[in-house]
Amino acid sequence: MLSGSDTVLILAGVSFGIAILLSLFLFMAYKFDSFISRKLVNRIPAIRNFMLTMKEGLNKILSNPSALILSIVLSLPIWFLEVSGTYFAALAIGYPINFSLAAVAGITSFISQTIPVTPAGIGVYEGTMAGVFVLFGIRYLPVFPWRWSIIS
Repeated sequence: MLSGSDTVLILAGVSFGIAILLSLFLFMAYKFDSFISRKLVNRIPAIRNFMLTMKEGLNKILSNPSALILSIVLSLPIWFLEVSGTYFAALAIGYPINFSLAAVAGITSFISQTIPVTPAGIGVYEGTMAGVFVLFGIRYLPVFPWRWSIIS
């Protein structure tokens, strides 16, 4: 285990629970796509096309397990470089952090970019990274320590 911190263990457990729920929801949507489409088509007219596209994509993934394995194998080095970059950047500016904290911050920030909060995800990665670090007690330092003032 990389860290014995209670916060890391709680976050890992919650993250695992969310991953299980999302997988269950995806399975339910795959199995009951026509039922879901019939029930929601009046409120969400595009649901039928969305469900068909999702089912088609999942069928393609399931019909080509070697491509799925290849994508996982190719993703692992990217995730490792993402986390390592965070870890070494923190060390370079004088914050000796655990690798597990860098992993939580890096992975959370990387995944948070998929949520369309801002145009092109600008600032979402950095904000999530800062939020995770603050959550773990690393002191926040503003980029510009002086006060901004248009009118003196």
